[in-house]
Amino acid sequence: MYKISLIIPVFNIEKYLEKNFKSIKNQSIGFSNIEVIFVDDCSSDNSSQIIDKWEDDYINVKVIHLDTNSGYGGKPRNIGILNASSDYVLFLDGDDYLNTDGLEKLYDAISQDKDIDIAIGGYTRLNSDNTIKEKKIQSDDKTSIISNPKEELKLMDLAPALASKLFRKDLLTEKNIKFREDISAQDLIFVNEAYFKSSKLILINNYSVYNYNIRDSEDKSVSHNINLKTLKNSLKAYIAILKLCKDFEINEYMTTALISNNLYSYVNRIRDNIEDNTLKKEDIDELFESDDYKTFKNSSFFEKNYPFNVFFSNLEYGDFKNNYFLRIIKHNKIYEKRYHDNIKEYKRLKAEYRKINRENKKLKKTQNEIFSSTSWKITKPLRNIKGKLN
Repeated sequence: MYKISLIIPVFNIEKYLEKNFKSIKNQSIGFSNIEVIFVDDCSSDNSSQIIDKWEDDYINVKVIHLDTNSGYGGKPRNIGILNASSDYVLFLDGDDYLNTDGLEKLYDAISQDKDIDIAIGGYTRLNSDNTIKEKKIQSDDKTSIISNPKEELKLMDLAPALASKLFRKDLLTEKNIKFREDISAQDLIFVNEAYFKSSKLILINNYSVYNYNIRDSEDKSVSHNINLKTLKNSLKAYIAILKLCKDFEINEYMTTALISNNLYSYVNRIRDNIEDNTLKKEDIDELFESDDYKTFKNSSFFEKNYPFNVFFSNLEYGDFKNNYFLRIIKHNKIYEKRYHDNIKEYKRLKAEYRKINRENKKLKKTQNEIFSSTSWKITKPLRNIKGKLN
């Protein structure tokens, strides 16, 4: 029985596969403890031949070839889940690679408690020349447990980053958690649904599990390539996220933080691709006229969140550089939550103080009744003699 099943969608990534597979074979948990499932999405380069050879060479490597290209990573990942034989699964892109003890760190964390459904680490973003662009770790603390994921605000700050998370397979199968197969932003929906359906999570705050490659502009994958279609797909994902938050009764603070974070990245992508001429004005005009944008903008969630209306107005006006406004929205909500939490705690402590004060008054009354009783007065000489003897 393998400890972990690695699920890896493959589509025209022949130049990255060797490094990816080498990082798997070098895992400190032991290559023999890993089930590697490559799902080939009809590659037209040599990717298929490379992974087929590995399947011939290694008993723990399984290759599945799709009959037609799915267009996105959702279907290959869903097929991987169905074919996984381990208790835990991790989704790794074929152009990224794991740090040597990445799987061991996640496995040791998640397997310590049967109630932990997801172990979450950090990740490192690399430039195309392998230099570090950004290291995404949470804090210097080693680990922290989240016992109520539906109310933990810090989760809304985390990127989807699938390869930094180890999932208990039963969570996915028993709670019917699947990837959307029709859009490119399916990881965002999947991860948050998994959070909301989890009993307990563990964060490995100070460790980077894997390295995420930022490809050159001429060599972008479907998920990296930003165009009008992917921007619309992201809106579909945000609409799905709002529905998830409503269905699971996620509080307004967490929903605001989640939406603000994702819209912040969304506007950055629009701005960057306008600056490098990947997106044209007519693309942006079409985006704002699309049904997806109108559905998202007119969501009931935004009706009671006026600052978002200002954000949408700025966006439509062409203000793609001052999206710090989203940070203000988010931080205001966080401060508002802290204020209400403090008020709630103050009320709790005040009620506790009143309860203790009432109990003290009862005890004082009982004490006075004892001291004024006839039996207490009669036994006073005996108490005095005992005191002298002591």
